[in-house]
Amino acid sequence: MRSLKSSLDAKRNILFGMLRKHLVDACDGKTDKSDHIPDIHA
Repeated sequence: MRSLKSSLDAKRNILFGMLRKHLVDACDGKTDKSDHIPDIHA
């Protein structure tokens, strides 16, 4: 039972890590795209 809970905690930590990384990547992508838009239109 304890190993099941620890594995669930590990999965939750991995999911939170992936979600946080995805959000950070999305924010970085937005800033990168806004920086690159003038280059594309120029």
